[in-house]
Amino acid sequence: PHVLTLVEQFWHKVPGGTAQATERTLAALLDRNEFTITGLAAAHRRPDGRFEGLSRVPEGCAVVHHRLPRPVLYECWLRLGRPRVDPLLGADSVFWASSLIVAPCHRPVVSTVHDLDFLDHPEFLTKRGRRFFPMMWNVARARSNHFVCPSAAAAEQCRAQ
Repeated sequence: PHVLTLVEQFWHKVPGGTAQATERTLAALLDRNEFTITGLAAAHRRPDGRFEGLSRVPEGCAVVHHRLPRPVLYECWLRLGRPRVDPLLGADSVFWASSLIVAPCHRPVVSTVHDLDFLDHPEFLTKRGRRFFPMMWNVARARSNHFVCPSAAAAEQCRAQ
């Protein structure tokens, strides 16, 4: 089977917990030798996504870069439902949204929900974040076939929505 996953978090100036969780999950999947994994990232000046001492795309995970930069790509996915990622997916493919950014596609989608704290504590977000994260959650709910939660607390937050 083939897994296409968003690996954009490896290009954040300070990759956080989502990048670390994605790195470890990708490494575990690659160790199984059962999956072909392709990472999807936006356009970047530094294409390798490696930062000194921080999370990085694991060896063995090919990365395809879109021509659009992250803010434009995310807004197009969320507001317009395009560009679709279907050309990168085969018949036995699944899209794994390693964060709540879910690219539009016609294949099965599995989304990881680390938490929904942005709904309970919008005061900790920027003005853009207060608009972006709830919209992102609504799109993820509409596009995802399955959700994976790494904790019981995150699963309970999802069930409550």
